[in-house]
Amino acid sequence: VPMGGATESTAIRIVGRPVGKGQRYPIVNYTIVSPGLFSTLDTPLLRGRDVLDSDLLSARAVTVINRAMARQYWPNEDAIGKQLIVPSQRVPATVVGVIADIKHSSLREIPSPEMFEPYTQDVWPSMALMQVVLRTKADPNAIIGSARQSIHELDPSVPLAKIQTLSTLTSTAMAGDRFSMLLVGFFGLLALLLAAVGIYGVISYSVGQRTREIGIRMALGARRGKVFEMILSQGLKLAGLGITLGIVAALGAGHMLAGFLYGVRATDPLTFVSVTIFLAAVVLAASLFPARRAAKIEPMRALRHE
Repeated sequence: VPMGGATESTAIRIVGRPVGKGQRYPIVNYTIVSPGLFSTLDTPLLRGRDVLDSDLLSARAVTVINRAMARQYWPNEDAIGKQLIVPSQRVPATVVGVIADIKHSSLREIPSPEMFEPYTQDVWPSMALMQVVLRTKADPNAIIGSARQSIHELDPSVPLAKIQTLSTLTSTAMAGDRFSMLLVGFFGLLALLLAAVGIYGVISYSVGQRTREIGIRMALGARRGKVFEMILSQGLKLAGLGITLGIVAALGAGHMLAGFLYGVRATDPLTFVSVTIFLAAVVLAASLFPARRAAKIEPMRALRHE
C-alpha cells in the first residue's frame, strides 16, 4: 500500500531487447494486485486498462506498469503492448495499462519503475502476505470492527493485523522528516527574530549617535521633514543592500535544504518574498521611530548632546 514502506522487486527481461554480455537484467518493483485496487486508491489510470476479473490463468498474461517504468524503458514510444518476462514465469506478460506513480516510503521519494500483475494469473508461488485496501465515506476508524468481522466470516483462518488508515501510514512515514523540519524551522525562526532585533537595535543606536549632527543640520536651516527623509532613506538603503546579499547567500545555500523539502523548492519565491517583506518592515520601523524622534529634537538641545 502507499507509504507502507514495503516493496518487492524482481529482475525482468524485455522482449526484443537482449542484454549484452556482462550486463545485468533491469530490476523493478513487483506488486501483485487484484482488480479495483487502483480505483480504490484513487490512483489515476493514464493509458490503457486496469487488470480485470477476466485476467485468469487461462488468459493472456498481462501487467500494468507505473509512469516511471514507462518513461525509463520506453521513453519515446507507447509502452502499451510491450512484453516483458519475469524469471519465475515462462510466458511474457503484455503491458495493458500505465498508472500514475505510487510512493511507498516517503512523499519525497523519486518513484522507481514498478509493475503490477493480477493475482488471478497465479504469478507468485506464495500468497502468505496480503494487504487489503478499503475505501469508505465514513470515519475509517469506525468500520475497523465490521471489516474484521466480514473477513473472519469469509475465512476464519485468515489472521488480520496492522489495521491502519492511509493518513496514519503517511504520518508515520513522514515522522523523521517532520521532526527535522520542525527543528530547522525553529532555528530558522529564531535566527529571523534575532536578525530583526539586531537590525532594530543597530539602526536605532546609529540614529542616536547622530543626534549632534542632526542638531547642526537643523541649526543651519535643515527642515524637519528633510531630516526625517534623510535618516529613513539611509536606513532603507542599508536594508536593501543587506537583503540583497542575504538573498544571494540564501540562493547559494538553498541546495543544502533541498533534501528536507517536499512540495516546495529551495528557491521558493513566496518564502523569499515573505522574508524580504518582513525584514524590510523591521528596518522601516527601526528607521521610522528614531527618525521621527530625531526630527523633533530642538537644535540647541541637540548641540549640547554628548
